[in-house]
Amino acid sequence: MRYLLDTQLFIWWLNDDIKLSTSVKSLLLNPMNNVAISACSIWEIGIKHKLGKLPVPDRFMEQLQRLPFALIDIDIYHAWKASQFPLHHNDPFDRLLIAQAQLEKRTLLTTDAQLPTYDVTIQLVDKA
Repeated sequence: MRYLLDTQLFIWWLNDDIKLSTSVKSLLLNPMNNVAISACSIWEIGIKHKLGKLPVPDRFMEQLQRLPFALIDIDIYHAWKASQFPLHHNDPFDRLLIAQAQLEKRTLLTTDAQLPTYDVTIQLVDKA
């Protein structure tokens, strides 16, 4: 299965947060699954860090190099697709992740129950 992690789940992964259930950790580490994170999530984390809302380790970029996940860059097709969505959800980062999940044919793993209003395959994840 091909997955794209939303930013919240990625932050939980990075912090080994207890909110990330054992079943979700198993799904993410299953070698049969192709799990990716987006440059969009890195951008969102950087902005939240700059605003003082999220601590980031000193060697954050080095930590990214060692992740067991694929990395998806943002391209012009992702950007254009995200700009065409109705504004069901006021978060531009989520719209970009939705566009990437659609165009890259991935299931978006998320805790956000508002995202299914878009035409994207989503797997809602509960907190542990």
